[in-house]
Amino acid sequence: MAEDHYKRYEGIHFPQTKLLLQTKEGTLSFLGPPSIIPPHLDQSSVLQINPDDGVFSQPEVALSLPPLYSADGMCLARAPADKSAPIEIVSTESGAIISIIPCTDAQSIEFSPLGTFLVTWSRQLKPKSGEAPQCNLHVWRVSSGELEASFNQRQMQSDMIQRRLAGHPESESLPQRSLAVQHSPNPAVPIIAVFTPEAGGKHAKVMMYSYDQQLLSEEGAEGTKAQGCQDTGFGRTMFAANECCMKWNLSGERVIVQTQSDVDSSNASYYGSTGLFLLSVDGKVSLKVPQSKEGHVAAAEWSPTGEVFIMAAGNMPCQVTMFNNEGDAVYEFGAMHRNTISFAPHGRFLCLAGFGNLAGDMDFYDFSGNKRKKIGSANSHCAVKWAWSPDSRYFMTSTLRPRMNVDNGIKLFKYNGLGGALVDYKIEYLYDAQWKPALLTAYPDRSRSPSRPDASGGSSDKASTSKPAAVAAYRPPGSSGALSEMMRRSSGPKGKVVGGSVSTNNGGSGQQKSVEKFVPSAARRPIPGLPPTAVMEATSSGSKNSRKRNKGGNKSAEAGKGEKQGKAPVLSVEEKKVEEVVVVDKEKKIKNLRKKLKQVTELKGKQASGENMNPDQLKKIETEGDILKELALLEV
Repeated sequence: MAEDHYKRYEGIHFPQTKLLLQTKEGTLSFLGPPSIIPPHLDQSSVLQINPDDGVFSQPEVALSLPPLYSADGMCLARAPADKSAPIEIVSTESGAIISIIPCTDAQSIEFSPLGTFLVTWSRQLKPKSGEAPQCNLHVWRVSSGELEASFNQRQMQSDMIQRRLAGHPESESLPQRSLAVQHSPNPAVPIIAVFTPEAGGKHAKVMMYSYDQQLLSEEGAEGTKAQGCQDTGFGRTMFAANECCMKWNLSGERVIVQTQSDVDSSNASYYGSTGLFLLSVDGKVSLKVPQSKEGHVAAAEWSPTGEVFIMAAGNMPCQVTMFNNEGDAVYEFGAMHRNTISFAPHGRFLCLAGFGNLAGDMDFYDFSGNKRKKIGSANSHCAVKWAWSPDSRYFMTSTLRPRMNVDNGIKLFKYNGLGGALVDYKIEYLYDAQWKPALLTAYPDRSRSPSRPDASGGSSDKASTSKPAAVAAYRPPGSSGALSEMMRRSSGPKGKVVGGSVSTNNGGSGQQKSVEKFVPSAARRPIPGLPPTAVMEATSSGSKNSRKRNKGGNKSAEAGKGEKQGKAPVLSVEEKKVEEVVVVDKEKKIKNLRKKLKQVTELKGKQASGENMNPDQLKKIETEGDILKELALLEV
């Protein structure tokens, strides 16, 4: 089977993947692992990174300005360590210098989507009295290094650059309070999404604007001034939103808007409130994406195909849910400690990870067709940056300065995470690590590779996934575990969502579990003195709607009361758990009463032997009758 898999690509040449690392000594280029490893080769001999031929290596570069690739990987912009030296645009094929950008004080650089222009931003100096501020945002043509346009810009933001390229700064086509601007990635959909934060008592909103495509340059690349934006009338008002992050799907017809405010009015979170909205350019879809668990929206990403998007939201462990482009939940990954969603470039593989302040656990999924199959797991603690290789076969994590000053280096994992880190390359001073980009058509969309047989005849992949036996949780002596079972957090439903319920298998048939609304654990605690059924009634009929529904059903319940007499009541799972907790509390109380009775008996023996008793001891002896009565009631 493995031989047949590799025969499909026999004789086909694929570009070698490359890595670019920025260290204290300069930039270092490495050849990445091959995309296809024939079955007759040993993986350990080829799964490594080797130094490149030195085309991209440079001994001295500016640490504050990392090298930048164009989107197609054909150009590389790098700034020398000498602050008086200009920026160089280098060809990644031959290493020759394409052009020189005469900008010596750039603090940030960015390529245009098609690599036609390079934008540089410098800190704006305070002008002298009576003088106009100098332009600090410049647009350069990559092929010649000529200056195309200049603007005034206080902060360097990619969406602000898009606004400058899409309209003149003095134009009134776009709102002056707009904080974020994102244009549709599809040239056939000339739409710009504009976010306006809340201010002066006005709520935040996102509006759609159209622009005239004829204002683009004749080269068909990017225009420098495309004025005349018109409000389409489609958008949405958002509450409690000071910032946002907008992401378009591949077709440019849907956009998800992740909002955040500095203050949470409900005082539920110190970090403010968040939300996720889905909007369409035609106004047919405009909704807030529902969360199956209350809490912070950790991440949201479109798949490369643009048909679905995934959201990780809720208090940790957050609930990871997949939605279609209409905003309907279609799959639940369950509750997990994850805050990163990363799709492979071809969209076949998915990585759900918990980086940053989490432990660095990663889960890999096969996303081809209708599959939602987990194919492996791995761990990379202290990861600062991560990225898929352009051939979708490897996943890289890196630990960088200045975020982490120890254990700097990169790790490479297979697309399924099996076998752990294939490459663990340590560098004492590492400031940046990135793959060389490539067009999506440069590599085929390959399925999972067949398992390789090892020396013992088994599968090498399966052998590497063996895990040590899990250590059982500590349980105190005499504990039944009922209370801890009730308080343990649920892992959440997993599987395909069908009609508001989650299938326990991936096929969509079989046992169904309804997705219940989140209920705080405090509402399920047993109330001393009340039976378990009364506790459940008190927690389930608290809202007005439930009381109205129960009002009409009380008469029928009384009518059928006689028929139900003699039958044992059927308790739900929650009622059984609460009843077990009450039984445990009863046993504890009996144990305490017997202990007190034993102490009273010892005091009576001392009193009979002639020993003097203090007032407290005499008072305790008098409680013998009450203890016996309470003990008799509990032991019935």
